[in-house]
Amino acid sequence: MKKMNKSNFELNNQMNYFQGKIVQINDGGFKISFFGRLGEILIPKRMLISDNEPKIGDVVGFMMTYPEVIEERKEDENSKRS
Repeated sequence: MKKMNKSNFELNNQMNYFQGKIVQINDGGFKISFFGRLGEILIPKRMLISDNEPKIGDVVGFMMTYPEVIEERKEDENSKRS
């Protein structure tokens, strides 16, 4: 797997269109399973735009970029494992 460095990310940082379907609804939000075995995401209800009440099985689409680590965690003595 090619490691992306900061300069690669800045050059390739573009919005990508993803689709998935709602697989779970709770009081606070929705769980969306991406098509193509890309995983799942949880979003709050206020972030979903819909004319009707969303239901399990509805297909959703959205734009997003690739996640980027903006601050690396520093290891301390308590977090190191033997």
